[in-house]
Order: sequence, then C-alpha cells, then structure tokens
Amino acid sequence: MIGIVLLDKYLDFLKDIDSEFTTLFVEDNEEIRTQTILTLKRILPIVISAADGEEGIELYKKHKKSDELRDVDLIISDIEMPNKNGLDMIKEIKEINPCIPIIITSAYSNTEYFLEAINIGIDNYILKT
Repeated sequence: MIGIVLLDKYLDFLKDIDSEFTTLFVEDNEEIRTQTILTLKRILPIVISAADGEEGIELYKKHKKSDELRDVDLIISDIEMPNKNGLDMIKEIKEINPCIPIIITSAYSNTEYFLEAINIGIDNYILKT
C-alpha cells in the first residue's frame, strides 16, 4: 500500500501532459521499478527509468542536451539508492532546472529526509508502506 503526503504545492503540470510528456522514474529495486513503470505507462506517455541516482542524472542530462530526445518533464525518484541517492541527484538536477516537478517515493518516514526533500523543492512525497 502507498500513502501519499500532499505538500502545499499542487501538481498543476499534470494538466499540460501531451503525447511527448516524458517522465524519469528512478528506483533501485528492479521488481518495484518494473511494476511501477507498467503502471506509470498507463497514465503517462513516455517513461524512462534509471536504477540509481547516478544513472538518473546521466539520463536527465542526456535528454537535456539532445536534439532528438525531449527534455524530461517530471521526475519520480526513490531516496535511498546506491551510487548516488535520490536527494543528491535531485539537488544536481535542480541546479540545472529549478522548476522541474519532482515526486519523491520512499519507504522511510524519516523526518530528516522529508524536510530535506521539501528544502530542495520537491512537489510531492509518496510514502511506500
């Protein structure tokens, strides 16, 4: 079961979804990543995925620099991952694009993570339970 913690911000960007809307989903657990991608693809046109924060930032930059690939419109990311955690990845992405909508998913209800995520500027926090 997934619980959702809504923040002050509304996810207004969802009204602008078009056929090329691109979502980057970052999750280290392969089974969760596969299942979630199947679900996301039912409601979002293009979903790309990464297994950790390092791969996530590289995919984001690849899309940002490419003439053939569309920029990422939304990021959904886990926090705890190997190589680079989600918060570090998000900080780096926010330096490139401070306006990108970001949703954090985490199995941890750690207040420290939650507060840091808010300070970074995420748009929503989904607690995996």
